[in-house]
Amino acid sequence: LVWNEDTARLARQHNDANVISVGARQHSEEELEALIDLFLAEPFTGEERHQRRIDLVGLYERTGGYSESAGSAGSAEAATE
Repeated sequence: LVWNEDTARLARQHNDANVISVGARQHSEEELEALIDLFLAEPFTGEERHQRRIDLVGLYERTGGYSESAGSAGSAEAATE
């Protein structure tokens, strides 16, 4: 969910998001286009703490749970640091 320029950038930088959702009642078409452009232009940072969280979500999607021995995914506590 994106509601301003910061959340558009952070969705990509921290979560490597590939989908954007913007409230139609809260934004004009011009604002919507600007938020989409920011979102699309922003790269994923690849920082370890963000990648670890993404890996943990992927592990859950594949297995339905979390495992202490999940390699780079680590524990649920580590993913929220």
